[in-house]
Amino acid sequence: DSIYHASVEDISINIFTRRVTLSGIRLWPDTTRENELKELRKKPSITTLEIDIPKVEINGIKWANIIANNEVSCGQVVLWNAEGVVTQIPVLLDSAQKKLADSLKQRKKKAGVIKQFSIDEIRLVQSDIKFKSRTKDNDSFSFDMRNCNVLLNDWLLKAGEKNDTSRFLFAKKGHIQLDSFTYKKEGLLYNITTSKIDFETDKNSLALNDLRISLAVTKDEFYK
Repeated sequence: DSIYHASVEDISINIFTRRVTLSGIRLWPDTTRENELKELRKKPSITTLEIDIPKVEINGIKWANIIANNEVSCGQVVLWNAEGVVTQIPVLLDSAQKKLADSLKQRKKKAGVIKQFSIDEIRLVQSDIKFKSRTKDNDSFSFDMRNCNVLLNDWLLKAGEKNDTSRFLFAKKGHIQLDSFTYKKEGLLYNITTSKIDFETDKNSLALNDLRISLAVTKDEFYK
């Protein structure tokens, strides 16, 4: 039921040190499967991810938890120099389609192999991420994040459960640093950019450097 293709150039597994290293990872949507999902209206929105990651290192893997409890647990995951695009497209559901979607979710819960993913620390190092979204009213917006450095602590994802709103990106706490951020919205006359962002959840702090609001159109278009 996946809508993705994936490829890995190389993988190294050391059972004794509990370390897995992957290189040349690529994940991209299967456009045929994505179109099927839109037609079946299985979800209120479809979010796809296309990403290239030169290197991922997973440390402190608890092999026994995978076998005994159907849980993936590890101490640390580090992703280097990732380049990714996240796209979100709305899908409207009628009542019959909503029942179908709920039924499919229940089936996945029963058939799911992994019940829980828990990671003590996730690091995203010097990565570029772009997010694109289109609303049900056909409005669109995007934002670009350049040279992202992200630290997430006590990351937890439980299959079939709703997101815990007290957590940030499924983590108990997080710290994000960006070298640049650009926000664009279709029909908006201005773009919003900043050269630096530093955000920490446990301190409830957000610092912005060199915040700018600039014209998204030419001066001639603006004064029409």
